[in-house]
Amino acid sequence: MEVFESLTIKTRTGCGNLYVTLNFSNNTLKRVFIRIGKGGSCRASQTEAIARLINKALEYNIPLEEIIHSLKEIRCPSTGFDEEGIIKSCSDGVARTLEKYLKELKTEVESYEQAMAACPS
Repeated sequence: MEVFESLTIKTRTGCGNLYVTLNFSNNTLKRVFIRIGKGGSCRASQTEAIARLINKALEYNIPLEEIIHSLKEIRCPSTGFDEEGIIKSCSDGVARTLEKYLKELKTEVESYEQAMAACPS
């Protein structure tokens, strides 16, 4: 049995609140779930499709940076504003969430490596 840690990040988009849930194991992103709007709506189906494609890309070890690059800066008529600036679309919101996760993970890894380097052998 594999146990996952989970992190859900809320981002405000022009279409409403976007919830991106990241499941990871051993600091490796394994699965992504995305929710916006009511189930069965067009927005919900589009974000579910994005999540499925991200998960398939993760299965094939496509680097997270490439996934982010593919989704980032996509524009739609309904832009939103979050603490981190303009969210141009739901896809852009997902990319920014993944980018934030990646930056925080790299910071944690660097902090750990620095701590280990400082330990006497």
